[in-house]
Amino acid sequence: VLVIDDIAHAELVDPRDYPRFKQFNVTAAMGLQWAKPAPDSTEAVKPYLGSRFNLYEPEAPITAAGGHVSMGSDCCLDPFAEWFDLEVTILREADWGPEFPEFAGKLNSLPGLSLAQAIRVVTVNGASPLHPDQPPGSLQKGKLADLVVLNPNIAKVPRDDISKTEPLLTMVGGKRVWVDPSMRSAWGGEQSWAGS
Repeated sequence: VLVIDDIAHAELVDPRDYPRFKQFNVTAAMGLQWAKPAPDSTEAVKPYLGSRFNLYEPEAPITAAGGHVSMGSDCCLDPFAEWFDLEVTILREADWGPEFPEFAGKLNSLPGLSLAQAIRVVTVNGASPLHPDQPPGSLQKGKLADLVVLNPNIAKVPRDDISKTEPLLTMVGGKRVWVDPSMRSAWGGEQSWAGS
């Protein structure tokens, strides 16, 4: 029996197949950073898709049909910029500034994800295929305490500022493995936080 948990690069999906992600319990691992007008989308892809370009990057329709989307990466072809990717999958645009008017506006007519949906994409949805019986990716009693403390609170900033997010602390398995140098005096010196 062949079991597929994850399909990478689900950038163009026939709408009839959106419900199949839920039906077969398959996660669509997608490069969220591509859901914006840019050379890698409107110049490199749009000319070849015609009207199908309006189906390009269907994170929201797959999610609305009950499927799971996770954040993929083309590292090291594309820089791994998780906060930018999160912002893009919500807004479906990027601020290239007045010097690039050809990349202004939204990618196409598909909606973006809500903030809550986007957070699931980069946490629980990406972790679920690793341990389907007890998926990591959320904070619950009995699970590993893998977490990151962010600055600022992404729920309280304008959506187009999410890309400016910085981590302050990272924990893996309940142990601090990294603390921003600016916070080490407040949260303890290096000797007190390293590996504890």
